[in-house]
Amino acid sequence: MTKPTAGRPRSEESLAAILKATNELLREQGPCAMTVEGIARRAGVGKQTIYRWWPSKADVVLEAIMKHEDMAIIVPDTGSLEHDLRECLRRVVATFSGWAGCYLRCLIVHAQMDEAFRDRFQDNFVQLQRTVLDSVFAKAGERGEINPEADLGFADDMVFGMVWYRLLNGHAPLDDGFAAELATAVLAYILGCPSS
Repeated sequence: MTKPTAGRPRSEESLAAILKATNELLREQGPCAMTVEGIARRAGVGKQTIYRWWPSKADVVLEAIMKHEDMAIIVPDTGSLEHDLRECLRRVVATFSGWAGCYLRCLIVHAQMDEAFRDRFQDNFVQLQRTVLDSVFAKAGERGEINPEADLGFADDMVFGMVWYRLLNGHAPLDDGFAAELATAVLAYILGCPSS
């Protein structure tokens, strides 16, 4: 998360109000129309308070998504790579296609224009998502289910490359059917089988 600049500590009440306002305005207006001024007005704080705590609107959105109650993706350890991966990808796709979609479009656009923010986005949201998937692969590796020649970083890229592509282009659905197809393709790769 973005570290606040030196000065007075952040008021928990004001922080909660700002993040609540950000969540509401993202749903009501979308990321392009939402402004720092609008967030400040809705939260009942000064605009300078927001800029003292975050370097940009995107950083406020990043903190809002990271603190969202539905952010955590917990995957059960069933003892089966296939079952765990399918459930993990179903939950990832549901997050991207559901409540998080408007946040993520805002963040990825800003990340293309601001290299420092891109690093913060990478270190927080992107890395967290990859860690969830990597935990599934790690457990399967301990059980000897994964081809040792498989590049698991590439498998991560397979998953999130396709998920992001559909989120940003909207040319095809992000749904359970897609999650199942994606799981089948990833399994074929990491098990060392040819794709069907």
